[in-house]
Amino acid sequence: MSNPRASVVIPAYNAAGWIERLLESLKRQTFRDFEVILVDDCSTDSTFDIAKNFLGASGLHYKIIKMYPNQGVSCARNQGIREACGEYICFIDSDDVIRPEYLEKLFNMAKKCDLDIAFCGYDEVDSASGKLISRRCKKSSYFDDAKTGVECFIALLRNKVKIEMWTTLYRKSMLRLANLWFTPYRKIGEDREFLYKALLEAKRVAYIAEPLYVYCRHSESTTRQSWYDKFRHCYDVGLYHQLIKFIEKKGYDDELIKTVKRYSLSRATLKMLSGFILYGEDDNFWKALRNKKIREMLRYSYPTFFDKPEVPFKAFLALHFPKVFYRRYVKQRETNLKKH
Repeated sequence: MSNPRASVVIPAYNAAGWIERLLESLKRQTFRDFEVILVDDCSTDSTFDIAKNFLGASGLHYKIIKMYPNQGVSCARNQGIREACGEYICFIDSDDVIRPEYLEKLFNMAKKCDLDIAFCGYDEVDSASGKLISRRCKKSSYFDDAKTGVECFIALLRNKVKIEMWTTLYRKSMLRLANLWFTPYRKIGEDREFLYKALLEAKRVAYIAEPLYVYCRHSESTTRQSWYDKFRHCYDVGLYHQLIKFIEKKGYDDELIKTVKRYSLSRATLKMLSGFILYGEDDNFWKALRNKKIREMLRYSYPTFFDKPEVPFKAFLALHFPKVFYRRYVKQRETNLKKH
């Protein structure tokens, strides 16, 4: 075939239990001018064989790439970007599903409105039962028309819109021109970091308020594992520092740095501190609270008092009444232990 209009990149690692379900949803797409790029990150199960057999009989245009050694999801997605021939590109997790109109509606809107990024809502379902857990596709007057990527970036950090990396179609030329890649070997937050940077580079972004993507929750999901909850906010603090460096390097408005510090870095720092207590890392809590840089990061939240007063209030409590703050989360920790 000539170059496809869209490329679907699927990183896969030991996904034998659900990869066929995803590929079946790709086979049912109403939009046909796309390629599948499946990157098997050195699976030790039958993921590669299942995908090869299914795709070989599907009539879809595809590439299957086997990576050696195992390098992680970021490297797998980066390999997909290198291989992609489509005008637009999306990244779908191997354990999720897309609805039949996912590609058609996102691609048509992207072309009609000359977008760098088009994104949709999603449903969160239980993988085993298929039961709906939540629906994330609010209609918003904010998206009556296309916005700049910077506007969306600010709205996302301020929780005025909900955008996920995997519900999103990206113009490939924008990614190439901006030299955007997933940070290799990052275990947590690599998807958000990529999305943030892409939004900052995008000239036009628009939204379809329909749940065209299905996010499947199961016991092996990263976000269901205890280590994720324990360390996520530590990783997030580092992520937002990296994002600030990116903004500085690109020469964006300093107001963006203030937004990251006030609405994201300060909150991640606060959650990191409370997380130390909740997971019994009391020494780390007291040690971190003595750190001048961490105390400064907490104070970043003060100007947001009229937007979300509980965050700067908790930050003030941690800074000036740390024993009260500590006892509050010790009590929550004890309650959590009783539940389990």
